[in-house]
Amino acid sequence: MGMYGHVRQITPEELNQLQRNPESVEQFLFGKIEANTPAIRAALERVQQIAIRAKSNGQMQDPAEIEKTRALILNELSRTGVQVQDGAGDGAGDEGLSLEKSWHALHYLLTGTIETAAPPLGNAILGGEEIGEERDYGRVRFLTPEQVGEVARALGSLSKDDLVGRFDVKKMKAANVIYPCRDQSEFELAQHYFEQLSRYYADAAASGSAILLWLE
Repeated sequence: MGMYGHVRQITPEELNQLQRNPESVEQFLFGKIEANTPAIRAALERVQQIAIRAKSNGQMQDPAEIEKTRALILNELSRTGVQVQDGAGDGAGDEGLSLEKSWHALHYLLTGTIETAAPPLGNAILGGEEIGEERDYGRVRFLTPEQVGEVARALGSLSKDDLVGRFDVKKMKAANVIYPCRDQSEFELAQHYFEQLSRYYADAAASGSAILLWLE
């Protein structure tokens, strides 16, 4: 399987909503409702009671009553921060950029360390403020539009050729990079993802977007 790095643009409004309701991050990104919080468990219980009452009162036979019941259920869910869309799940649209297994080597090539590093380059892959529930490889993190602009400018000042002087297999292995570039083909792959990452941040900065980052 392995560990994969991801970045994804979101609007400032979406970030504000996630900050107000951090328990909705999983549902926003992955279409999953985490029912392990008291607020969501209570909401799901209320939804169940609404459905039971509607069925027992015969309301599920009338299209108008069905729509009223649906509106009540959506309201209960939205009050907990669960984002609901008709049809497809939340988070539709920009699915983000996957750096695959190159994320750690690329972070090292950009910052010279396997750990978190100073912004702006340190924010490109492993930076940001944590939000939401703990996950297998840490919480989702976010960058504000201002931080996105800083990262975009820093990445834009580099080229894939600038990474050549930073590529040292022995140092990367000694530093315990999770997925080091062991040969030229893997290094070229890291350069490829660097170009994609640079373009992605440039696009996000141009549109005034925030960014979510996570490992899975």
